[in-house]
Amino acid sequence: MQREVQRQTSVLMICRVVLLTALLGSALVIGRLLGQPLLGSRNFYLLVGIGYALTILYALIHPFWSRHRAAAGVQIAGDILLITGLVHVTGGIDSPFSLLYFLPVIAAGILLGRAGAMTCATGSWLAYAFLVVLIVHGLIPAITGGANVGAPAAVANLAGSAESGSVDKRLAFALFSHFLGFFTVAQLASYLAVKLKAAGEELEENREVLAHVQALNKNIIDSITSGIVT
Repeated sequence: MQREVQRQTSVLMICRVVLLTALLGSALVIGRLLGQPLLGSRNFYLLVGIGYALTILYALIHPFWSRHRAAAGVQIAGDILLITGLVHVTGGIDSPFSLLYFLPVIAAGILLGRAGAMTCATGSWLAYAFLVVLIVHGLIPAITGGANVGAPAAVANLAGSAESGSVDKRLAFALFSHFLGFFTVAQLASYLAVKLKAAGEELEENREVLAHVQALNKNIIDSITSGIVT
């Protein structure tokens, strides 16, 4: 059991590195070649570097704490915070990186079961909601293209070509759609994880039965051979 937990947390770290590398490569291509300011911002690269640093830290202490499922919980919580930072520096409510929240929810469903998946979905939604509400209401600055833009100005720009209250409607829609998405994915991920675990346990039982039958057949054949020789 402990070895399985260690293996799963190792896979989680590898997946994080692969994802960060993919994001970094995309940022370099888009930012340098296509001139996309959001992915070319220093804040984006800083957060990617923090993600690598956290993974290195997890790897260093992996032999000492990976036997406990709390290690997976700590990593998933760190991923939620990291994704929240990425959402902030890539447009807030307009950021496509909010889809990344699904990944820690799925990981929690696999590693921590249904309760862990629901907890992760709750934490992800609260982090996202807290961020976008603060940005929309001007309590923290919106970051676009690597520069800080006052949230009131950003809201004014959003509302400039729309009816009064459209920003609040967008906010409500974003919060509701993310809430629905996070908890739907959490339910599905935990359900599939339970089914996969049950299938694995059944396969292991069948292997044990097969090994027992093979041993019994070998004993019968050996007994018959010994009788014939005698």
